[in-house]
Amino acid sequence: MEIEELLYQAEGFRCDEKFEEAINLYQKAAELIRADKKFEYKYASKLYRKLCYCYRKQGKINAAIEMGQQSIKSALKTCMKYNQNKESRCALGYCYMNLGVVYDENRQYEKSIEYYQEGINIFKEYIEDDIIVRNAYINAMLSAGTTMYYMERYIEARKIFCWGTGSGISYSFVVL
Repeated sequence: MEIEELLYQAEGFRCDEKFEEAINLYQKAAELIRADKKFEYKYASKLYRKLCYCYRKQGKINAAIEMGQQSIKSALKTCMKYNQNKESRCALGYCYMNLGVVYDENRQYEKSIEYYQEGINIFKEYIEDDIIVRNAYINAMLSAGTTMYYMERYIEARKIFCWGTGSGISYSFVVL
């Protein structure tokens, strides 16, 4: 089976919340990536990010963290290969966000904010010209703000919930 087909089938299982089946196919795809490095830059960080998600949904936190860290490592390699281009940088931002969610859901709030902030810093570079990146940026900001709120860091959370970037993006929320 070709790598694209494995990833397509795995994604279907992931979307249907059949995480064990998805993990099995993602792991087969990972074996193909390890066997043929030509696939590494194209697929590795996204594949490990998807594995992180599946393990997180299964409650396998250590495996989720390991895959999240692997996704960041792979995304960093891709950034270096492609000279820090927008696509590779944003993929790295999504990897940071994904690992931030794992830490957040496990009440490791300081670590989650650290990873959210990494994603925010990357997405902020590209919010001017890309609505998808702008949405990722807003999602990262909201995730960080909500986590700060849970930590009772209300002033910092309020700054995030009622902010304007100076780039035409602004919003405010009522925190109950």
